[in-house]
Amino acid sequence: QLAAIDALYGTITYTSVSDTASNLVTNTGSYVTGSKDVTITGSVNVTQLKAINALTSGGITLNVTDDSLFGTAEDIAAAFAGTVTTHTGTVIITDEPTSAELKTINDATTGSITLNDVDGALSGTASDLVDGFDGTITEHTGNVTVTDAATIAQLTTIDAATTGTISVDSITDTAAAIAASTNAVIAQSTGAVTASTTATTAQADTIAAFSQAVVYNVSGTAAEIVAASAGARNEAVNITITGDATIAQATTAEGATNSGSVVVGTITDTAAAIAASTNLVITNSAGAVTASTTATTAQAATIAAF
Repeated sequence: QLAAIDALYGTITYTSVSDTASNLVTNTGSYVTGSKDVTITGSVNVTQLKAINALTSGGITLNVTDDSLFGTAEDIAAAFAGTVTTHTGTVIITDEPTSAELKTINDATTGSITLNDVDGALSGTASDLVDGFDGTITEHTGNVTVTDAATIAQLTTIDAATTGTISVDSITDTAAAIAASTNAVIAQSTGAVTASTTATTAQADTIAAFSQAVVYNVSGTAAEIVAASAGARNEAVNITITGDATIAQATTAEGATNSGSVVVGTITDTAAAIAASTNLVITNSAGAVTASTTATTAQAATIAAF
């Protein structure tokens, strides 16, 4: 129609083109160009959709969205580039995709994806790999390298999608998420595993038991810190007692081999217990240190020297 109008009237102005995939690919008169929107009125294959997509930066509307598409990962990703109606049919990838290609394809279709090559190595960011493995997709069996910091949820999703070996640059997530994870997931990190929030003592107990070291701080009441496992205290960076502690409780916290500081809210105990303590324990108090009994002169002399 455009060709006929053009032959009669010369230069014409239009914003979109609608035709069969075959005619749009042939593009007689070069009407599919620039940023013109395109509507494909019938079925389309990967080669045709890729060719049409290369002709225009405009939106592409698929009147038939459930065509089965078959081709290389590069070609299918190129076919889905830009703004294309969401595809709903099956997609068969005939070769080994990259993580970026798999993400592009998975973002563009809600249909199932079949990987003819299931053991190809994949490398990419956690976000791209999660997107690539989303939905219904053939189980992957190759090795996967996550190139940035992953959350537990991302790594768990990737782990569920492949039977291959996973290597992740590092893991950063809340203490709760890390504590709720497993040794199998945590051990995939080749770098640091870091808790972005302060752990409770219960979370610290679980985290400290993992075979992979985790960077975390722990906080709790004096009773909770003392009741926690030695590992929970020793493997922490900073230990915080949030309220009042006795000398015995503060001494237990100070005795940990954690790599950072020990902070105690306040200390309250008998004059005898305070006098028998040490500068290391006493100076951990962020607030008052209070004797609950009257000190003897000997106790007072010791206490005054702290």
